[in-house]
Amino acid sequence: MMVCSSELPRGCWLGDLTRARSLRARVVSIFFHVHENGSCSTSRVILLPSKPDALELIISHEAVDEVIVENERPLTILVRHTCPLADVFAAAAHPTPPFTVQAGRAEWDHAGDGEELRRMLRDRGLRITVRRVRRGRGRELTPRQREILLRAIEEGYYDFPRRITLSELADKLGISKSYLSETLAKVESKLLPEILILHG
Repeated sequence: MMVCSSELPRGCWLGDLTRARSLRARVVSIFFHVHENGSCSTSRVILLPSKPDALELIISHEAVDEVIVENERPLTILVRHTCPLADVFAAAAHPTPPFTVQAGRAEWDHAGDGEELRRMLRDRGLRITVRRVRRGRGRELTPRQREILLRAIEEGYYDFPRRITLSELADKLGISKSYLSETLAKVESKLLPEILILHG
């Protein structure tokens, strides 16, 4: 398995948004439409933390054609937009959702050969970084662990300073504090080794 990352170009709404605001975007799905008159994309994105004021910035972005709010907590939006890389991603192995964008940089898992994508992005003046990662067995999160982790992130449990206590988060989730603490400890023990491999 490889992990790819690349700085998104200026003019890409998601890159511009995450550079301008302190938030992380999780792209859940993306479709590229390329035709002879141009190209456009439709993306479903979760913004963490949920900042409604970010909507104004998105709607006013010159590359954005339409925004539909699907959910307010966490803020989930469907965005139709032009994409300067749509033709590249449609022709090559594009980032497979879900992937994250933070501070203008996208990062995604890639199972195939990244050389074609690297070459095509290089032709556009963009650099892609590819790291090989060995994923250990049993490190995948269960659906329930993923759900609890995403809610903890969205509610601000991992913010600094924290916006919510463990007890408050447990109450919101309708589970015991001890179960929540144990679940987050298991999640962290699975994810932290991966983070150390990626950034080591």
